[in-house]
Amino acid sequence: MFGNIYGLDLGTYEIKVYDKKKNAIWREKNTIAIANEDEIFSVGDEAYEMFEKAPDNIEVVFPMKEGVISHFYDMQYLLNNLLKKERHGSKYIVAVPTDVTEVEKKAFFDLVVHSTAKAKEVDVVERAVADAIGIGLDIQNSPGIFIANFGGETTELSVLASGGMVL
Repeated sequence: MFGNIYGLDLGTYEIKVYDKKKNAIWREKNTIAIANEDEIFSVGDEAYEMFEKAPDNIEVVFPMKEGVISHFYDMQYLLNNLLKKERHGSKYIVAVPTDVTEVEKKAFFDLVVHSTAKAKEVDVVERAVADAIGIGLDIQNSPGIFIANFGGETTELSVLASGGMVL
């Protein structure tokens, strides 16, 4: 059995984590501050506070761009900081944009599998399906559901029916 189940939405500007045991969502900015081009200075909300205010030797980066991973190792470092060791043996469900390739889905999967969380199981689902389930819609028996997800750099419009994506 799993320690807990976590839902991850890795957005361009913010990471949202759903904790099933606590029935709570917590958020962290998807940001890393890098000093002298190779030294991690800070991550998350603390790094975001430096955005557009950092000195010249500190660069603030967003490891996601338009909903996909643009800096894999930076994103992995950030996720390692978020998914601490007390979450070992849990199941993770990662919501991905509906238009990503199988290679990009594998990158999302690898981020969590190779993190410090030591996930027992990782599932990758389309964001529209995760959104519908998250708000309590019955996607298995519905003749049609329209989902609009307004993100930081992308907007996804999806139609779900009979348990899966139609459009």
